[in-house]
Amino acid sequence: MNLTTEPCYGGLDLSTTIDLSAFALYWPTLKACKLWCWCPADMLGKRKNYSQWVDSGHIVETGGEVIDYGFIRAKINELYDEYPIQDIGYDPYNATHIATLLHETDGIPMVKYPQGFGHISEPAKELERLIVAHELCHYSNPVLRWMISNAAIKTDASGNIKPVKPPAGSTKKIDGVVALTMAIGRSIVNSGDVARQTEILFL
Repeated sequence: MNLTTEPCYGGLDLSTTIDLSAFALYWPTLKACKLWCWCPADMLGKRKNYSQWVDSGHIVETGGEVIDYGFIRAKINELYDEYPIQDIGYDPYNATHIATLLHETDGIPMVKYPQGFGHISEPAKELERLIVAHELCHYSNPVLRWMISNAAIKTDASGNIKPVKPPAGSTKKIDGVVALTMAIGRSIVNSGDVARQTEILFL
């Protein structure tokens, strides 16, 4: 499985500056994904499981009370040089500034990815299928496994679904699931199957 030769797609879910942020890559031909997460140092004392994941390298602590988005931008540039990333979908909420820098200054294709049912449902269903069928290779990432276990599913009247966060006040997070869903969505849009393509607003 050579991740450096097969095309992949990204998803970026930025938190507020005091919470967890996530970036995912998805390789559709390999059914493989990788996840990177960041959090401010001050959060480690409030989230006991985060410290062990920082020690194992599955979460990067950026120092201080808030996330330094420069860490995230630098890592995405590093990954863009390492892997054949076709484009990156991002939730415009909290991410417009860094997405603009990545696109206009760094030359990385960035795509606004609205979070409504119409855009999220199909990739969410594909992610659910991959998980249930045990087809998704995630390199035993404990953070992603934890986030998948945290995710609830919301359904609309038309049967569309999307992953949603636990109730307010919960310390459980699903940022990696959201990022991976967007990455899968971008792979679907670029699949060439017009019947499956989703309308996306480009930056």
